[in-house]
Amino acid sequence: MRAVIFDLDGVLADSEPLWERMTSTHLKERGVSLPENFDYLTSRYMKGRDVHQAELFVKRYFKIKDSLAKIHRERMGVILKLMRRHLRQIPYALQTIKKVYGKYALALVSSSPRAVVEVELKKLKMRKYFDYILAGDEVRIAKPNPYIFLRAAKRLKVKPSECLVIEDSLAGVQAAKRARMTCVVLKTSYTLPIQRRLADSTISSLRELPRYIEKLPIGQLATGG
Repeated sequence: MRAVIFDLDGVLADSEPLWERMTSTHLKERGVSLPENFDYLTSRYMKGRDVHQAELFVKRYFKIKDSLAKIHRERMGVILKLMRRHLRQIPYALQTIKKVYGKYALALVSSSPRAVVEVELKKLKMRKYFDYILAGDEVRIAKPNPYIFLRAAKRLKVKPSECLVIEDSLAGVQAAKRARMTCVVLKTSYTLPIQRRLADSTISSLRELPRYIEKLPIGQLATGG
């Protein structure tokens, strides 16, 4: 294994509750009543997707007549404010990054827009550890398409089979496996059974990751897809 590719939201940044809070706050401000299955909807159809996919889902599902551009401006205003005030790291995130830093090429691949990614990394003091950072608004094709991971591997000058991806979303796991990369799921309260079936392994805490990586042979061929 030569490279480790981290997702950001839900893997390093404890931001998923903030994204969910942003969606609920935005909808309530618009006078929209939240359905009983709101948590499932956000996990299944929004988590791990880029903001444009999420906003399109919000517009269609909740029958919002305003333009996607207006919805985007409203949502970004809410999430940036929440990130600056309330963002925390996932337990052991910075400690884990420091342990693997210098041993492997490190990349951060996120479905979030660059503006949000930069706010998160600054808040968490993690930016300097990554050799390459790719945000969702910098690619034309989002997860679950494998393109975003393949582009990261190319920039790191490693083969897909030499990459380990750490993910927490279904779209992210699907993208990693379609890229023929080894994928580990960080288990959270949002984890779906299908994610555990698709991934190569599951961990309950990031502090398990360094030991897991050390057991992987260099150039291990990722299975599944």
